[in-house]
Amino acid sequence: MTVAKAMVSTCGLMVAATFAAKLQSVSAGEPVSPILEEYLLKVFDNLEDSSVKRSSFLEDAGNFFYSDTQGNNGQCKPADIYQGLEDVDEVCRTMRSKNFRSFLEPYEEAYPMTTEVPRGCYLGCPVSSSIQANLFVRQTEGLGRWVGKCFDPDNMIVANLIQAPIVGVVPAFKGALYVERSWMNETNNAWIIDYRATPRQFGRDFTVYRDEFRFVDDGVILGHMYARPFTSTNPLPFGVNTRVPFMLHQVCNRDLEKRALPSLA
Repeated sequence: MTVAKAMVSTCGLMVAATFAAKLQSVSAGEPVSPILEEYLLKVFDNLEDSSVKRSSFLEDAGNFFYSDTQGNNGQCKPADIYQGLEDVDEVCRTMRSKNFRSFLEPYEEAYPMTTEVPRGCYLGCPVSSSIQANLFVRQTEGLGRWVGKCFDPDNMIVANLIQAPIVGVVPAFKGALYVERSWMNETNNAWIIDYRATPRQFGRDFTVYRDEFRFVDDGVILGHMYARPFTSTNPLPFGVNTRVPFMLHQVCNRDLEKRALPSLA
């Protein structure tokens, strides 16, 4: 079952596109910088990822590409909104009605990873009807609601977007971006966001968390948040899935990027 078909069967929303077809789309995007490409090639080799699909799309140099360059003439192309839905907000409301397990198989099916590299700003939300996801949403409504992320892959940095009272959307909770073993399945890789050096903001301590994510469609990210071991939220010796999955959609909002991305330098 492909990633997209898995989402169709579990959530009833994903566009039915095969994984193979997605891999063929890599030529539409601008290749990443030589430095970033070198890092990505090395990290995949160091993680001993020997899958057939990996070798097929990494055999030629330059296949890694920026996610915000897939439109005509290398322009940013917003992620497609799923059929019958008006915008990201409606996608979020619909996905919030799906059970937590609906977001496990599509995430696992998104491996091997594609060569799409996140760049620019994405809007999104916590998804699933889990008790933990609903509690997360309620707890963040007053101090500042999480509404997305902005990525600067050349500096390997990401910032979260917070809808704060009065001031509106602001970047916060800056984290390090890299590729490493997934905590969901340690034989596979994922994009990781590391908050261990992140200062406390909006009354929250993000150092106890780690995000991991994969692309499930062009410009569409599915991720899972983990509680780090031996922390105040998780006394166990291994990472624990918080049951607060999230989805992100590339929006190509230049005004938002002008406000958020300079803060990542």
